[in-house]
This record gives sequence, structure tokens and C-alpha cells, in this order.
Amino acid sequence: MSTIRDVAKYADVSIATVSRILSGDANYKATEKTRKRVKDAAAALNYSYKRRLPKVQAKNICCILSMTAEKYADPYFSSILSALESRLLEHNCIITTVRNYSELSNPQKLDLTFGRDLDGLVIMDDLPEDAFRYVCSRVRYVVGCDTAYGNLDNIGFDLFNASVQAVRHLIDRGYRKIAYVGGANLKDFRSDKRQIAIRSTLELAGLEYRPEWMLDCKWDIGVCLNDVRGLLSMPAEDRPDAIFVGNDTLASAVLPLIKEMGLTVPQDVAVIGFNNDSISSYTFPGLTTISVPVQEMGKTTADVLYSRICGDTGMVRNIVFPTELVIRSST
Repeated sequence: MSTIRDVAKYADVSIATVSRILSGDANYKATEKTRKRVKDAAAALNYSYKRRLPKVQAKNICCILSMTAEKYADPYFSSILSALESRLLEHNCIITTVRNYSELSNPQKLDLTFGRDLDGLVIMDDLPEDAFRYVCSRVRYVVGCDTAYGNLDNIGFDLFNASVQAVRHLIDRGYRKIAYVGGANLKDFRSDKRQIAIRSTLELAGLEYRPEWMLDCKWDIGVCLNDVRGLLSMPAEDRPDAIFVGNDTLASAVLPLIKEMGLTVPQDVAVIGFNNDSISSYTFPGLTTISVPVQEMGKTTADVLYSRICGDTGMVRNIVFPTELVIRSST
């Protein structure tokens, strides 16, 4: 593997010259001929220059997770948090506080959280407008992870296309009567991206979109199971033949309920989840799901926040990771 020393020798310049030219140092005076020679040498040697961010004193980071009270119970958020924390430690940054909005609505906890210096903040859920304005006024460097804020750096995935992928898979497998059970956090349930994706995909396929089969369980397992029981208690000709469940935690609870009701998966009703949590490969039958790259999202969120703390003043970044359909035996 080529080094910066090799490039300098190939171009017949100093290591400092290579570093300053490849880093795009605007203050460095060099002729166009020298710049071209250095860049050509780097290309010839297949050398990739990586700008080293300056080491900073240990920084205190706050993280705001989901709106739910069970902030550590959701594998989606906990997996991102784990990757985020691990990468931040590499950057000498420490997550000192983890909150959800329910906790921040308590004035005492709000003062406790933001009444001291915080160097950075990661928001992992959309907040009410007043809460968003407040936290941004108290912390200079704020990065979103799977949020919809256009004025913040955001690292996430395309929820709309991922939902289309799920519904398209069910249609391709021959299912025609598709229901959905999930939630939408702060958003209006009917205007959530999943809902829009489901409706548009069904309509494009010439299939009926039935609003009464789109059920908002608010991510509550008990409500979800009651909703599914109601759907599947209808006569065979009137009930859905496939259920898209908003996350794998809910879907893994739906599978045994279907068996309890005397039905089989996927013969009587197919089930597809979302997130590809570790539990999805241990259910019976194995759960078909959409894999979201939570580890990469957490690490990249940490890298972007750290670069801002180090002085990066570039344009707002919107980094969108791809998702993947993982097919198992529930569809």
C-alpha cells in the first residue's frame, strides 16, 4: 500500500507539499504544474489522502432517543446508540446523557440536561417544534439520525422506498389483501411515509388500499396484538392475506398470535417486519424483514458530529443509507 512518502518521492517534492496540495490547503502557494504532478503521482500509486481531524479535549454529548418511555427497549434505537457511543469514544467524546422527549417535558430534567455545558447533541427522533428550537439554542453542534430536519446534518435511510420494497415483495409473492400495523410517532399516521408508500404501491399494482386495515398501534405490543386479532377474526374472504408490521419487535409477537388463532404463516397470512433486528432470525417461522444498516448509521452520525465539533463548517449533509430485503419463511 502506497504512503504519502512514496507519493512525495514519485513527484519529487516534499511530504509537506503533498499533504498541503492533497488536503486542498487554499493558503498554500504552488504552481499548477506542481499541483498536477502531485495529483498524478497520487493517482498512479493509487494513494488516497485522508485528512486527519485534530484531536480534541474530551467532549460531552447528549442523545435524545425515541418518544417512547421504554427508550432502551427498542432494538432499533439501542443498536444505533451502541454504535454511536462506540465510535464517539474513538473520537474522545462521551455520551453523558440520554433522554427522550417525555423526560424533557419535565422542567427539572430539562434544566438538569441543558443547564450545563454540552459540546454536541444527537437527535434520534423528530421533536415538537418548541422542544427542537430549545435544544438547538442550548447546544451548538446538533446532528440528526433518522430525522426530517432540513437544516441539520442527517444520517438515515429512505423509509419510503424501504416500505415500497416490503409491499412490492408481498405483491410479487401473490398476496393481494395487505394490512399494516405500526405507528408514526409525532407525525399524523395517515401522512407517514410508510402509509404513503403502501397506498401508492397498492394502487400502482391495481390493488385495493383499505384505510380500515391501516392500524395505528402507536408501537404498543398490546394494542398491536389486539389490532391483529381483530383483523384475523373476520371471515376468510374478508380478512387480509398479508400483514406488514412496522418493526420486528411487534412482528415477532404477531407470529405466535396467528398460530394461537389456528392459522398458519405464510399459508393463511404472510407477515413481514422491519429493521432486521436479531430476533427476526430466531422466530418461527423466520421473519421476512427489511434490513436497516443501524451500525453504519450510528458510526456515521458520530463521525459527522465530531467533524462539526472540530470546526467543519461545510454544507448541511444528508446521508441516506440503502436498505435490503431479507427473505425468510414468513412470506
